[in-house]
Amino acid sequence: MNEQINRSYYAVIPANVRYDKNIPANAKLLYGEITALANDKGYCWASNSYFAELYEVSKETISRWISKLEKSGYVNVQIIYKNNTKEIIERRIYINGIPQIVSEKTFVQSDDKINTSNQNNQDAIDENINTPIDENVKDNNTVFNNTINNKKEKYKKEKNKTSVDTKTDFDNLIDEYTKNDKLKDTIYEFIKMRKTVKKTLTTKALELLLNRLNHIANDDISKIKVLEQSIEHCWLTVYECKEIKGNTKDNKTDENRKQTVNLNTTWKPKEYTQEELNEMGII
Repeated sequence: MNEQINRSYYAVIPANVRYDKNIPANAKLLYGEITALANDKGYCWASNSYFAELYEVSKETISRWISKLEKSGYVNVQIIYKNNTKEIIERRIYINGIPQIVSEKTFVQSDDKINTSNQNNQDAIDENINTPIDENVKDNNTVFNNTINNKKEKYKKEKNKTSVDTKTDFDNLIDEYTKNDKLKDTIYEFIKMRKTVKKTLTTKALELLLNRLNHIANDDISKIKVLEQSIEHCWLTVYECKEIKGNTKDNKTDENRKQTVNLNTTWKPKEYTQEELNEMGII
């Protein structure tokens, strides 16, 4: 069927469409073309075949572009059916508007009421009519918004429940061991390293390792350094870090030096009486 379409001199592409990164560039041009083709009733009835020839692309590509625009809320697509039949009379594309009332001789089935059988029964649709979105790229219009929302809510609840239920013995042990997030991350990195070298830790082995870590290092920063040292060298256990050991030795030396200075400065020889000296045999 030859299409008699009057084009406007101007195409309008508003800023929200122009700068939407989720919309392909050619789909934005198609949006502008739809505005130019919109008649005085506010809708465009051009078919996919018309647009495909205009842009030299396939009808499926046009379908995808229109679907993308509709999903983003920039256009509203309605299918006009012949009364009490599955035969499509035309498709109407509205620009961000509310669809207008159609003739009493026809009726409109909104997208969420189209039966799946109608979508699959393409043989019943006249290919020369202004057909809707191609079967292979059309949205599944039989899924209602309420159903989608309910499934999303159910998924969120199940996800939260699963995250609690799937907490491992490692997680519980590490949570009890420390509240320091950086130390926790480093412990998990050590566990990952052990797994990489195919020497996976058991829960008991991790418990013994953490006990050993307590004996080697006194604070969280030192424990992190000890673990990082083992991760770097792919050691299967933890050893005292040389840096920490050196600092401890220096600290002890400083303390001893201070004690020596204090002794030297505070100690005084005892003064003895003459009688005490005589008793000790000192003249």
